[in-house]
Amino acid sequence: MQPTQQRLLIFLLVPLIFLLLTLGIHSAFQNNTPGIDFYVYWQAGRAFFLEGIDPYGAEVSTRIQYGIYHGREALPGEDPMKFNYPPFVLLLTLPFSLLPFGWAQAAWMAFNLLAAIIAAYLSFPDAPKWLVLLLPFFYQFVFGWVLGNLTVPIFVILLWLISRAGLARQPSAGVQVIMGVLLAWVTAKPQL
Repeated sequence: MQPTQQRLLIFLLVPLIFLLLTLGIHSAFQNNTPGIDFYVYWQAGRAFFLEGIDPYGAEVSTRIQYGIYHGREALPGEDPMKFNYPPFVLLLTLPFSLLPFGWAQAAWMAFNLLAAIIAAYLSFPDAPKWLVLLLPFFYQFVFGWVLGNLTVPIFVILLWLISRAGLARQPSAGVQVIMGVLLAWVTAKPQL
């Protein structure tokens, strides 16, 4: 197969795999939504992008708490589940904020799984394929993936940046700018 045909096939297969994963995840988690961290981003994104409401405000925090604590606010000593991330985090979650939560969560999980596998494959093309496919089974990956937090997107960014650091030739100025922006973006979760 010629390189152009391979690129076209990949261009068609990736969205198809994403859709199938989203459908499968939505079907599997229809009555159980494990993405507590993602719910915070989703509510904040909907409030900001669809309603023009401050994602850091009390109204959004109350919505988040009602969703997570099954119709009540957080009690003293419980996590208040507020959106307390930099605002640029919402840019990544924007497309998912437009969907109902069940579908948004499934699409977020599918996106993260697919992005991590593709990033690992592209970052280390000489690694055994079975090793790349084992990536989703590592505990920290599964934990971040199920909670729906920013661990997986940050992992994908860092993996790509690390793989670029070992190249013999210097990346173009445009790629360096993209790398700088992505490196700044990972500060969304500084403990990582």
